[in-house]
Amino acid sequence: MALYVGFYWVTDDFNREVWQKLRSGAMKLGPGEIPEPLAAKVRESVQKKPAGLEFVGSWFPLHGPAMRDEPGVAIVETNDVNHLAWLASYYGGFLEFRFRPYLGVRRG
Repeated sequence: MALYVGFYWVTDDFNREVWQKLRSGAMKLGPGEIPEPLAAKVRESVQKKPAGLEFVGSWFPLHGPAMRDEPGVAIVETNDVNHLAWLASYYGGFLEFRFRPYLGVRRG
């Protein structure tokens, strides 16, 4: 399977919505907590992902949401580049992705 490293960030609209809710007190988030409904999509993605798409891992900045200047990182394995489009569509409205294929570094 090919390894893809993706950088992602919250969309401007979702970021604005979350900050409005935080300011008004309608939402509270602890450190490293992902706001709903994005958190639900993340949990459900494991069951909804297409066969052949494997999530290796995903990380976002500890201090706050993944933004364009400090993106989160997602690593997936797949042999079908259409799976990358599925991810972009699945998280549409919440996150934007930019994936690139990567090769492992041989050691020794």
